[in-house]
Amino acid sequence: MDGIEQANETVRKFILSGYVILLHVALAAALLRPDLVMAQHWRLGLPDRQQAIYADRLQVHYAARDRALANPRVAFIGDSHVQFMDTNLLKAGVIGYGIGGDRLRQIPDRMARYPALQNTDTIVLWAGYNDLKAADGDAAITAFRAVRAGLASAQSLVVIAVPPAAPDYAEKIAEFNMRLAKECSDKCRYLDVHGALSDARGALHASFDSGDGLHLNAQGYALVADAINMVLAPETTT
Repeated sequence: MDGIEQANETVRKFILSGYVILLHVALAAALLRPDLVMAQHWRLGLPDRQQAIYADRLQVHYAARDRALANPRVAFIGDSHVQFMDTNLLKAGVIGYGIGGDRLRQIPDRMARYPALQNTDTIVLWAGYNDLKAADGDAAITAFRAVRAGLASAQSLVVIAVPPAAPDYAEKIAEFNMRLAKECSDKCRYLDVHGALSDARGALHASFDSGDGLHLNAQGYALVADAINMVLAPETTT
């Protein structure tokens, strides 16, 4: 019995030691590589706390702003690409609802919170990159279908392709955009700006890069704005 008890004690000590080591590794990762912790939040569908606070504050702002709006014709909704774009480049009375870090799966709930958006003729949607970071293309397409299902029957939809980013994401983004184009039918217009913004590797072209390899500079946004204007206000676009 003594030998068995000694063996059991050895196993318990081994398990405890392993647990302590794993705990210290996790703490070190949280301190030295917070991006890894955030990545797990994305994969599990858990919002980053600071991102959630940031998004909530913007949603309060947009909801308050809506009460003072005189029914804009077009709503522009999506992630940081929408938030950073100067809507003065657009010629059709567009109101923006961009929130950096937003995903397609969060947008139906957001759309329901904005009264002015419900009365627009057209929704311009630009999102999907954050979905692809967090999950596969199937989940992103399912989220896109939920966005479409949330539209009013009289509203049309303009969908902008996910722009290029780092080369590591090139294939995933290209595949998703092809699927997105196929999904976009019946009062839906797909704008394929991806090719015009890409370099030979499928990454964001240097001439359109703001400096982080992901977000566009003024020249890149002007290119996208021209594509949107061709759909929303073709008679004013040269």
